[in-house]
Amino acid sequence: MNSSGERSLVSVEHSPAAEAIAGNEDLVREILLRLPVKSLLRFESVSKKWLSLISDPHFAQSYTHHHNPNYEPSGLLLNNWFFRWQFIPLDDDDLSRVNLLSQGSVKFLCPDDPGFCILQSCNGLLLCSPSQLCSPSHFKTRDPFFHCYIYNLTTKKYRFLRFLNREFGATLVAVNMAFDPSKSPHYKLICIREMDEPRLEPNFTYRIDIYSSETDSLKPSSNSGSPLTITAQLEGIYFFWPIYCNGAIHWYSDEGDTSLYFDIDTECLKTIPMPPFYNEHICGRYFGESRGHLHLMVYNFREYCPTKFDIMELKADYSGWFVAYRVDLDAVAITYPEMRCCKYGTFSVLCVVRAEKEEDSTLVICVPGKAISFNLHDKTWKVLCDLVPNQNAPATIYDYGWFRADQYILALCHV
Repeated sequence: MNSSGERSLVSVEHSPAAEAIAGNEDLVREILLRLPVKSLLRFESVSKKWLSLISDPHFAQSYTHHHNPNYEPSGLLLNNWFFRWQFIPLDDDDLSRVNLLSQGSVKFLCPDDPGFCILQSCNGLLLCSPSQLCSPSHFKTRDPFFHCYIYNLTTKKYRFLRFLNREFGATLVAVNMAFDPSKSPHYKLICIREMDEPRLEPNFTYRIDIYSSETDSLKPSSNSGSPLTITAQLEGIYFFWPIYCNGAIHWYSDEGDTSLYFDIDTECLKTIPMPPFYNEHICGRYFGESRGHLHLMVYNFREYCPTKFDIMELKADYSGWFVAYRVDLDAVAITYPEMRCCKYGTFSVLCVVRAEKEEDSTLVICVPGKAISFNLHDKTWKVLCDLVPNQNAPATIYDYGWFRADQYILALCHV
């Protein structure tokens, strides 16, 4: 015999009021929009109707906009062989995700493949590949196909894609992702290919092709009737380090006076002027985006002081850069003096995290064994988590200067 509590529950489930709510799709949708994502994903099994509603790309778009309209990251994924797939929580509510990867999320795709890597994080989706990409030359393999996954770490769902490594008389050297769930539930992949045509050293010619998830097709990028091409040095422009910001893919360059960006809607390639003093005195060790702002870390070669540097910001009209933050990590270096032990410092800048209140904006850095959040205004800092090095990685202090971290953004976007 059921307990009184169970009888009460049954009576509520079958009450006219409950049935009226369940039958009102608009009301159910509004209720589901307000649930935490963990509950929402569990409710996909309630009924086919609820599964259809939650699985709808436009519902996912509304849900993400409702819960995280500015696409703020709740954590970082260390994308470096030295600290492989470790999760850095950016808020106290996300401490439960520290062991996220070790519990079988990204790792289930290629659990034991040392070459597996995250190529890019873009507004809730990860672009992953079982073939590690550290430079364009890594794409030039005998395998006729380049394999990749579009993966949502929140929902644990993914989509497998593959592209011909050689097509259109060109060889694939990089794949980038463009995704803005506030505009569309669909994403695009930007394929950069090196042309086989004769060239003059040291320049190479590249072409751009675009894959659309909406049409599930690949087409040449063109705004003039012919494929769009780029002439650049092989190692001069970082096609494998894309930053998606404000509807465009941005590529950092350490050669010449300009970097590049590709406008997704117009399919136009444009230049970004670099700081005028950049080549002679300044070196960039961080290039990233936060809340629609593009940032570049620079410091003076002539001053032997790795703990002091500037974070520059690109102007909205792309006319130039200005100093957004002057950073002095001397207070952190008192606790971690090894930060000053070489020209570049034994630490790495992982991410500029702009906050809704500017005074809460932070800089996330990695020092030996720790991930640290440094407030860019009041100069206070705190340890976010401990980091355990990969035992198979070479333990050199210089590794700390070039870590890369991908943003983890909680989003109910579909792949």
